[in-house]
Amino acid sequence: MTGSVARQDAADGADIDFWVVSPTDRVEQHLFENVPVTVMFFTEEKLNEFTQLCMMEMDDAWVVLDRDRVWSRLKARFRRLKPAIREAITDDTVLDVFSFLRNAQRGSLHWRMWNLQEAMVCLASLEVYRQTGWRAAKLKHVKAVVTATQWKRFCEVLLLQGSAARNASMQPRLERALESGFILQRLPALIDSQLGSEGTQAPLGTIATLEHGHRLEGLVGLRRYFDEACLSKCPPTPAGDPLDSLSAPLRDYWFDIHGISRTHVAQVTSWKRQVEHFRDYLKACRIKNLLQPTQFLR
Repeated sequence: MTGSVARQDAADGADIDFWVVSPTDRVEQHLFENVPVTVMFFTEEKLNEFTQLCMMEMDDAWVVLDRDRVWSRLKARFRRLKPAIREAITDDTVLDVFSFLRNAQRGSLHWRMWNLQEAMVCLASLEVYRQTGWRAAKLKHVKAVVTATQWKRFCEVLLLQGSAARNASMQPRLERALESGFILQRLPALIDSQLGSEGTQAPLGTIATLEHGHRLEGLVGLRRYFDEACLSKCPPTPAGDPLDSLSAPLRDYWFDIHGISRTHVAQVTSWKRQVEHFRDYLKACRIKNLLQPTQFLR
């Protein structure tokens, strides 16, 4: 078992992450007495891969059952490779930041805003990892490791907080987007229709987080779910913006949960504010050579 429960850092509504040695690779989500449980089945060969070890928080993992001592060997391998794992995670995250910043220099304004949001998430997650060793950073972890000023800038770039006028105009749509019934049933169906697939699973952990009143945490989790389950699987258009291939309901939903207005005038105002806060946040980071790409953000 890994994650916040294993770290004894779980909030109300937190899901439980189980890793199981299996003949095949798959991920399942279940509800057990209203507690969301994610079960990740992997072969021993897959679990031993370096990239897979980088995804697992083995320092705090609880070994529930280990008949063949697979997990004992994996934990020993993790400890042995920990310096290399830490270096790889840091390097890959910085490369992700560069990639998002490059994408934020071209394309439609809403696409650039989203890429800047993703760059900010990577930066904050890296700071959490550096200070705690935890891969899956929650908002509460970011708030705990950055200064009050950085936290405010982080929220501004992610459009989690903003002007009263903007919030008033977008609030009704956001409220509908966060309804548990819609997320549980309608949203997976829309994604299946978009991708021509079947069986897209609802984000049970995110729903539980929202139902326990952790609104911002749930909103960020919903954004991540949508981007991974849907947006990342949509083919980009010649302009490089996969949003253009989304159906109208999904496209509108993306705007609503990401706090981005549909009007160009409002986007221009938000974009300028995002860039300003991102630059200020970046100046306080201890990552070299990241300020240069932001000079092209306009």
